[in-house]
Amino acid sequence: MLKLKLPREPHRRRLRHQEPELPPMDTMRIKVDEILGKTTVATSDDRVKAQYRRIQRGVLLYETCSSEELQVFCQQRGISLPRSSNRITRRARDDLIKILESADENITFHKYKNLPAELGLLVIEAYMSSVPSSNISATPPPICGVSRSLRHDSMIIFHQTLRLNLSFDFHRGSVDLALGSRSMIEVLYISEVEYIKKYSIRGFFAPDSKSVFTLDISKDGKNYQISKTNEPISDRQKRIAGKMFGQMKASLDGMLAGKGRIVLRFSEVWGWRRMWEMALRDVEDEDGEKHIGSLSGPPAPPMMIGA
Repeated sequence: MLKLKLPREPHRRRLRHQEPELPPMDTMRIKVDEILGKTTVATSDDRVKAQYRRIQRGVLLYETCSSEELQVFCQQRGISLPRSSNRITRRARDDLIKILESADENITFHKYKNLPAELGLLVIEAYMSSVPSSNISATPPPICGVSRSLRHDSMIIFHQTLRLNLSFDFHRGSVDLALGSRSMIEVLYISEVEYIKKYSIRGFFAPDSKSVFTLDISKDGKNYQISKTNEPISDRQKRIAGKMFGQMKASLDGMLAGKGRIVLRFSEVWGWRRMWEMALRDVEDEDGEKHIGSLSGPPAPPMMIGA
């Protein structure tokens, strides 16, 4: 899981996830070999890197296609074929692959903006449902990079497929917050937090003791489900987690009652840190009162007036 440290006070800035470093060249070659076969694997390190990046993005390696298929791809996309493609030679294949890869990097989807908004979202949802979950959890699928308008709509749906992990750390001396998303290497903007509908809220009390809640919000924001998936060890920690759970439910119910739907912006998500602090303080106050009560001894017998 990638974690991203947040400032003490929220402000409107971009939160960027660093792109992961490429694995060793041997590892990348093995991955490319699985698709292309050892007899056709590129010898250039730069070429292997480019092919590995395409594999990461879930797009086609054109080396797996026949020369005739490459020509058809060019014709379907309105790309003028180079003269060298009239004769199917190795150089002609390389030229076609280079042209198609360049077109992939500069692709447009100019008719998408003419679609009704509802139909456009249905197209994206249908596409997303066809992408293997292992791919979509690792990086946004290629459709998210087609155009600016399509990226906006598709990233909303992409974020709805993610489960955002929020980790609140108690055993460092204060309730510290780290935010991240499993294997997420895409840029996450604070303004995009409201699109996320799935959360995992984790309170770490000790290396071997944690509380975990899962929160799932419906797409329209009119329903939610929150559940405990892991309990901490000690009774005191369970009480803290229980109070946090109750505060979260009250906050979500209040949002539904007031606005009619749940939209968790960054300020509300950041507010959960305050809830943990309040839960911790409430338990400390309760324990303090019990301690004072135990020191004061049993209550004195009632005084007899006029005896």
